[in-house]
Amino acid sequence: SKSDKISHHGYERFYPLFLNQFQQEPCNILEIGMHEEDSIVLWREYLPDAHIHGIDIAHYQSKQGVTMHQIDQSNPNQLSEFSAGKANQFSIILDDGSHVPKHQILTLKNLWNTLRPGGIYIIEDIETSWWGKSSIYNYDFDSAELNLIEYFNNLPTLINREFSSVSSKESWMKEINLISFG
Repeated sequence: SKSDKISHHGYERFYPLFLNQFQQEPCNILEIGMHEEDSIVLWREYLPDAHIHGIDIAHYQSKQGVTMHQIDQSNPNQLSEFSAGKANQFSIILDDGSHVPKHQILTLKNLWNTLRPGGIYIIEDIETSWWGKSSIYNYDFDSAELNLIEYFNNLPTLINREFSSVSSKESWMKEINLISFG
């Protein structure tokens, strides 16, 4: 596979911990950021019974076992329209889109309801949360204004809320059972 998930990032060290449970069952996977469809080969090999859905700002043709959706991850209206009527549809959601922290959070908030109970939501390329003022894929951003890691800072306490007084205004956060940074 030409995907940088293994050749550059080394995500193969972490994926089995979370995704092996889906290898022997039909499931739906949603990947945000298809980048010339490089990861389709990887997902077809790793999850042979999965139906792959892809979101990308560029237009790609759907094909057997792969449904493509042209959506700009920075556009809340497009994300909301996509998620309408898709509650609990995906076993795996993987955000490998713009890598802009603001977009990663926006996408998570808009697509959380499409993740089935017990599903896995993975955000790749969180290193942009340490870049400060920067740009990537023609998007300018400042991670000092909105940082993904800081946004999730209270999640471990929220997950263990029976032992703390922490609460969240965002109801979807109360559904998280585990958070891992790698």
